[in-house]
Amino acid sequence: MKTIVWAGVALVGLAASVSAQQSTLNARVAAAHAAKFQIPLCNLKSSNGNTNDAAKDLRSAVEEKDAGKRARGIEGARKALVESTGKDPKDGAAWYYLARLSLIRGDVGGADSDFAKAQALNPTCETDINAYRQNTWALLANAGIEFQRKGLNDSALALFGEASKIFQGLPHVYSNTGVIYANMGKNDSGAVNFARALAIAEKDSTLKEDRDNSALNLAAMQQRLNRHTDAVATLYRYIRWKQEEADAGRAKAKRYLDAGKADSANMAQAVALSATPAITDARKSLAGSFRAAGMTDSADAVEKSLVADLSTVSTDSLSAEDLMAVGVGYFNSKKYKEAADVFAKAVSRNPNNRDAQYDLANCYLELKEGQKLVDVASKLVANEPMGEDILRLLATGYKMLSQQDQLMKTAERVVGLMANVEISQVRLGESEAKLTLSATGRKAMTAAGKAIPPGPVSLIVEFVDATGAVKGSQDISIPALDEGKKHEANASAKASGIVGWRYRVK
Repeated sequence: MKTIVWAGVALVGLAASVSAQQSTLNARVAAAHAAKFQIPLCNLKSSNGNTNDAAKDLRSAVEEKDAGKRARGIEGARKALVESTGKDPKDGAAWYYLARLSLIRGDVGGADSDFAKAQALNPTCETDINAYRQNTWALLANAGIEFQRKGLNDSALALFGEASKIFQGLPHVYSNTGVIYANMGKNDSGAVNFARALAIAEKDSTLKEDRDNSALNLAAMQQRLNRHTDAVATLYRYIRWKQEEADAGRAKAKRYLDAGKADSANMAQAVALSATPAITDARKSLAGSFRAAGMTDSADAVEKSLVADLSTVSTDSLSAEDLMAVGVGYFNSKKYKEAADVFAKAVSRNPNNRDAQYDLANCYLELKEGQKLVDVASKLVANEPMGEDILRLLATGYKMLSQQDQLMKTAERVVGLMANVEISQVRLGESEAKLTLSATGRKAMTAAGKAIPPGPVSLIVEFVDATGAVKGSQDISIPALDEGKKHEANASAKASGIVGWRYRVK
């Protein structure tokens, strides 16, 4: 039997404010910066009279009501400022006003370049320039998020790219860009953007939540890319931060208790306790990356420490995910009786928890408890009638019980399978569920040993709630597959309360 491994890190959702504007990029930026001329908030000096005149002309043009005169005035000011920078590239005032004019025209890339030159020549203008950069960034970022929420990812990415040109001091645009790429399966690009977001958030103590989310998302990308050594390093950093939070919360709680401030102590203790589940989840993923990287001793050590920690807590108080973690830890430590007890509890909470049922069946296999193996494997087969692995589990159970008739019937089902169907990916969300089904062609035969030619198979995938009621279904067609040939298909349902799935042959 294969070792049971921890699940990987799940991507963390990101929230942000939304802009109601839906105009094009240039019009959006231009409208925001051209409504009224703002006096510079820094000491701008230019020995070039042409620059000073151009600045005055720019102000007059911006405040001009007549659209034609306004456009001509802005273009005239632009030409004059370009001429000033050509004559004196160190004229910081000219570069500053050129940057402002670029924003008025909606030219984000030009504004970025001109502001960089202006700030280098006029360091006192840094605060003023950063304000323009950040306001433009927020405008573009919020509009991009609106497109992202509507599923218009190309438009969102274009706006996020423009936003990142003008300002790089906050992580949110990189984070949202990373989420889009991750959902598109472009994990390399996702990793790059989450790494950028993390590098920014780490430098600001007010961005701890962004830092934590970026680290988890980066680790998820590294795991998808099989860069498990990198994922280990990222997860170690995350665990250290959360452990520091927990330690600080406990220390603060003690100080408040010693001072007789019970309410404040409770709040501090809540901070410490909130960090604990995050540490547990990260350690699960850490163990998974250790194992995937071939560092089995390290994986075993992390899993054993997890089991030791979680086993001190009553299983009744553990979440479903933590129950699975304890069971996996016991199983990998070859404590099959303890693992079976925990997986059985997980199944009792959710009879549609396929992973808990499968792991429980494998515990009974190791414990050689035939009847219990048959009971659990029968339920698995009912939900996955074309799963070769679980059919073999059921057959093994019948063999343990010496039930030859049932053993032969199950063995006939195995050899007669035209395809082995596995569920390669499952996502059960609050309002939507998705799964990916993978079928591999087999050399099917009758009980008499006669070859069965490949043929198509129609399945109905059902998504169910905690009571087993169907919340949504979808038909799946598997074409005729030669031996070893593969076929993938997806099924989904939009409904709340989905906790499990099953399929049946039409």
